[in-house]
Amino acid sequence: MTFDGLFEFLRLHPVLIPAMLFVVALGEAVVFTSPLMPATVLLLGMGGLHQAAGGSFGSIVAAASVGTFLGDVASYAIGRVYRDTIGGWWPLRKNPDWLPRAKGFMQRWGIAGLFGSKFLGPLRWFGPTVCGVLQMPTAQFLAVTAMASLVWSAVLLAPSFYAVAAVVK
Repeated sequence: MTFDGLFEFLRLHPVLIPAMLFVVALGEAVVFTSPLMPATVLLLGMGGLHQAAGGSFGSIVAAASVGTFLGDVASYAIGRVYRDTIGGWWPLRKNPDWLPRAKGFMQRWGIAGLFGSKFLGPLRWFGPTVCGVLQMPTAQFLAVTAMASLVWSAVLLAPSFYAVAAVVK
């Protein structure tokens, strides 16, 4: 399905937009699937489409926040479980400097690095994994990633949602 086909389907079935936002945000956050997804384009498009269909901002922020939070938790768990072998997986084996550099970033910046990584393209999907590799305390990780997921979702979806609101009125 193309972008046009997906957006046409969602235009005809706007009640599915929050669910699709959840799925895309989840895929965007899971380590190793994120680099394969054009998530930003999809999320921005769906944010505007939801506004045009009369939907609420809160519902899409909630859907995207939960999706990205769960993706971050999955990535963190993968990092914790596979911390000794993850450097040999694609794309890390082809880019052997990524893991040490990301570890250095997270060790230097701690929870601020985790929060900020949500807004830094390449670290968005990899930051939670590195936190798992580094054995960041789970409660600390969950608190920071929950807040980062909420803020990231609102910041990402607001431009398209409110731009459509301004044009439609």
